[in-house]
Amino acid sequence: MAPLVAWQRTLEEGLRQAAERRHRLLLLNTSALPVDALLGALWPNERQRAQVLAQSQGPLSEALGLETEGLCLGGEAPDFAERLPALAGTLRAGGLLLLHLPRDRATPFQRWLCQRLTPWAYMLQGDEDPHLHLPSALDAPSAPEATPADNGLLDRLTRALTGRGHRPALVLGGRGRGKSTLLGELAARVAHSDLAVTGPHPHSTAMLRRVAAAKGRRLRHRPPDLLLREGPLPEALLIDEAAGLPLPTLNALLEAVPRVVLATTTEGYEGTGQGLRQRFLGAFRERYREGTVWTLQTPHRFAADDPLEAALNAVYSAPEASNAPWRAPEGPGRLPQEAKEEAWTALYHCLRDAHYRARPRDLAQLFDDPTVERWVLGRDRRLRGALLLKPEGGLPRALAQAVVRGQRRPPGHHGASILGAQLGLLDALTLRSLRVQRLAIDPKQRGRGEGSALVTAARASAASQGYAYLSVSFGATEALVRFWHRCGFRLARLGHRAGNASGAPSVLMVAPLSPAAQQMMLKATPLLREELRFRLGPAGPALTAGLRTTLLQHLPGQPAPSAGAEQACARWLAGEVVLEEVGASVLWQLEKALKGLGAPAAAALQALTERLCLGAPWAKLSAALGLEGRRATETALRDALKEALREAGPTPRSVTT
Repeated sequence: MAPLVAWQRTLEEGLRQAAERRHRLLLLNTSALPVDALLGALWPNERQRAQVLAQSQGPLSEALGLETEGLCLGGEAPDFAERLPALAGTLRAGGLLLLHLPRDRATPFQRWLCQRLTPWAYMLQGDEDPHLHLPSALDAPSAPEATPADNGLLDRLTRALTGRGHRPALVLGGRGRGKSTLLGELAARVAHSDLAVTGPHPHSTAMLRRVAAAKGRRLRHRPPDLLLREGPLPEALLIDEAAGLPLPTLNALLEAVPRVVLATTTEGYEGTGQGLRQRFLGAFRERYREGTVWTLQTPHRFAADDPLEAALNAVYSAPEASNAPWRAPEGPGRLPQEAKEEAWTALYHCLRDAHYRARPRDLAQLFDDPTVERWVLGRDRRLRGALLLKPEGGLPRALAQAVVRGQRRPPGHHGASILGAQLGLLDALTLRSLRVQRLAIDPKQRGRGEGSALVTAARASAASQGYAYLSVSFGATEALVRFWHRCGFRLARLGHRAGNASGAPSVLMVAPLSPAAQQMMLKATPLLREELRFRLGPAGPALTAGLRTTLLQHLPGQPAPSAGAEQACARWLAGEVVLEEVGASVLWQLEKALKGLGAPAAAALQALTERLCLGAPWAKLSAALGLEGRRATETALRDALKEALREAGPTPRSVTT
């Protein structure tokens, strides 16, 4: 083996040629050189070396906002695929990232990763005689870029923080674009005395606060949950690394504080994955018509042609730049495990651009997990959709019983475990099933039946392989509940709180494929109905009126009101009694009417659902329908239910036209 000093001198000579503001990437692709020896050579100072290791191995939830001189990441870490892009952004300009990916222990993903990173990396290879390969993609250093404040954006954000309320501003951009510096300068500039700063962790706002303090304004980090729960609420608020906050918390802050400026990355490794980009951004623009969204493109903390950023973009962010991109097979189909690497990267980019839960670890799973079924849908040789299915269940009966009793929770059985542990369905754990991990359709191709075609093909394949049922869980929306119902899935469970990535409670739906699974779900229907109806009430999660009505519309089984209940509802429809006297009976008829509609419910039916399930005040319902007074509102609700019952089928005999 060549002496350590020989390649170290070569490495240092190459690094001296790089600009001060460019990151450096060293790829250790050999087992011959001990990592400890390399760490000692690169960071001789013991304290600095300890800081590098602490930053490299610390919790990812606390990484956003930190800065470090160096990182040492090994492929043996279970969260390596997530850790690499998340921590790389914490490097200061001129910092060094050391990746230890020995060839003899590398996974398929890591071997592909080495190939993609090679043009930008100093790479040590060779187990017998390690030798250094210099990067081939390094050009002359770039000139320093102007700070974000130079382009007038700071003036616009100042107006958002000091002007009329509820016109928030959102600043997006990759790592190193100067978002935190921008917010710090904004904090120092505004004269607002009641200004607060928050983010996922104190580290997330550290740079913001340092910049503000250097200009004479000292601010402390206020945890977002305590801010909402205990107050006092400020008049103005800066939120850094907003994608690291649960979406319900983010929405609550925007609603509670009149003047807000947010900044964040949206690379998928934050706490909400792609949730902010896929679920939050559209709603933000719709709700705050006078709000603004700004995107910072040019790096501020490092050079525009930084080799590390270029390398990570080639892996995680940029679509395939090949002159001959992967050509997807026509129609829906399952990809074999031995498919080309270009297929996995194309599939990942489809997920990243279209699914709110997509994260960098999905890319590693596509390469490394042979149990996952990978389905694609192609049109005109272009990839239009992707579906991932993960096998679950098939557990020994003794283990399944332990899960039902809450004593065990075997990993990798998410849907089956919910059905078993929370609903008591033992067969859900012993039967073999497939869980939908991801379904993503090109946003430009939605509404054309492509998702249904993909799910239908996968269902047929699952049944032919002997799987008993399919399951899927997702952050509930009206459109998604209706979509999966059309695909043959039935409601099984509604979560009790909003999810971090979706901002909505999760829903579990099941599609039985075998007689055993059909019998299981049939026997469970009364229990599922009661639990779901209960969670549509005040003790359940926060729901929009439209979503609550959609869930009522898709409860499993059919409503079976007694003759007395039908008569009681008929009396209300005839105006003989007020709604509160016969509410339970009207709810039965409302569900019956909704199931017969087969379409989204009208606003009046949504208002009726809110009154019956949640006890919404009449004044609130009147305002929602644009009516004055309870009498006019209750009349509108009666008329809407009468019309819906006519469309659904036979109506109570007392109902007249």
